[in-house]
Amino acid sequence: MNYSRREFLGLSSTLLAAVPAFLKQTAFAAAGQEPKSDRVLVVLQLTGGNDGLNTVVPFTDKTYRRLRPKLQLADAKLHRLNDHIGLHPSLQELKSLFDEEQAAIIQSVGYPNPNRSHFESMAIWQTAPSDQKLSSQKSVDAREGWLARTINQRATVAQQTAAVQAFNIGLDEMPQALLGSRVRVPSIKSLAQFKHSTGLFDQKTQQAQIAAWKNGTGSTSNPLLQAALQSSLAVHTTAEQIRKINLDQSTSSKYPENPLAERLRMVAQLIRAGFSTPIYYTEHTGFDTHSEQLNSHRNALIDLGRSLKAFISDVSKHVPNRPVLVLVFSEFGRRVEENASAGTDHGTAGPVFLVGSNLKSGVHGPDPDLENLVDGDPVFGIDFRSVYTTILEDWLNVPSQTVFGQKFDKLDILKTT
Repeated sequence: MNYSRREFLGLSSTLLAAVPAFLKQTAFAAAGQEPKSDRVLVVLQLTGGNDGLNTVVPFTDKTYRRLRPKLQLADAKLHRLNDHIGLHPSLQELKSLFDEEQAAIIQSVGYPNPNRSHFESMAIWQTAPSDQKLSSQKSVDAREGWLARTINQRATVAQQTAAVQAFNIGLDEMPQALLGSRVRVPSIKSLAQFKHSTGLFDQKTQQAQIAAWKNGTGSTSNPLLQAALQSSLAVHTTAEQIRKINLDQSTSSKYPENPLAERLRMVAQLIRAGFSTPIYYTEHTGFDTHSEQLNSHRNALIDLGRSLKAFISDVSKHVPNRPVLVLVFSEFGRRVEENASAGTDHGTAGPVFLVGSNLKSGVHGPDPDLENLVDGDPVFGIDFRSVYTTILEDWLNVPSQTVFGQKFDKLDILKTT
């Protein structure tokens, strides 16, 4: 019997009960014994379009002052990074990470022919299409996300199914960046809910579904079925590890009380628990600031800076042998000129942050050129796929050309030793 892709994905989520007992024992024996020195990538999506000009502020730029009479930020309150740019006043914790050489900014990141639609621009960032697909505007129809392609290239099928390769943390839907991998990517909204959920271990339901699918097979000799079993086995083993996590165990790292901090705390708990998972994906919302921007943007940045500081402090202290890198991006920046509602509308290029280990800290890439705007926006100076290329090759040790279908220049921003 041949299985379609949809049937395969269904099998991978429910066939655990058909796995022979000796295979289960082998998998559980390996749980918690994965190498703990592998690097970790946490992708943090700032949903809504972060205003880069009021995050990394060009306080000496006359055009910035002229076009933002209400929204301009006073340079005396900024956390200066050099003699012409500074961080938003609410990002003192992020500035401390810069001072500790655990943070870097890449200025003017975007892509050719920018799109100002939330959905379409986010799809471009999450699928990282080739120039050919980007020019033909087919990126939204792309089936595989850039992280899914990374997972498929990173290791053999056997290695991929030995342990969960990525977690989606806290998002209601699987991000497009993780869609299309050969193995399952679990979504976890809460470790407490996951620990008390019985759905993954409901043998009666699983047996009924297995019986329905096995009507025409009678064996597990089909390679697609075997892969589904292996993927399900890895997820089940992961679930068992999660059930053993002591949620009441305290650390010396104090997290602020906000949704982003809770998600990053969850990531830290999984890393501390010994998971070999290399990729985590989560988000921070509240950046679509069309009106009354000053207060809402300030609050979103407060949560961002404090949460990142707590997370980096946590993993640096408690799992120092696992280098962690956080990639912080948004689907686009905002217009240079403020609107009539004391906000900013959808723009194009903006800053990307890297936070964590093995960084060449500081400011990288060209500052936005506000004297030569195109349709009211600065032109991008760094292609976001170059940022991804750098992370793939210098952090995850994955050949980028096989992921993107073409070569992009690397940035000199990560220490390779």
